[in-house]
Amino acid sequence: MFSGIVDRIFKRLHNDEKIDCTLLADRLKGKVEDGTEGRIRRGFSFMTANDYHDLVRKAVYGLYTQLAGELYRMICQLCEAVQIYTAR
Repeated sequence: MFSGIVDRIFKRLHNDEKIDCTLLADRLKGKVEDGTEGRIRRGFSFMTANDYHDLVRKAVYGLYTQLAGELYRMICQLCEAVQIYTAR
């Protein structure tokens, strides 16, 4: 359920062209699993809960500082939520 929410958020950001998936995948090279990088490059296609966990916990902080303040705050809150949720 939680990964479905995260999936909708990232796909919406992609569809609204707030995230350039190719640029994001290039920045994540070596930070996330190769399969995750490929799925990001293809517009978050077939992302698993583990893929989103990998993306959010390891890579999101610092990647989106160029985005508008409200969007950046939302992504930081999402990171915190995923860390709390997956800490169990």
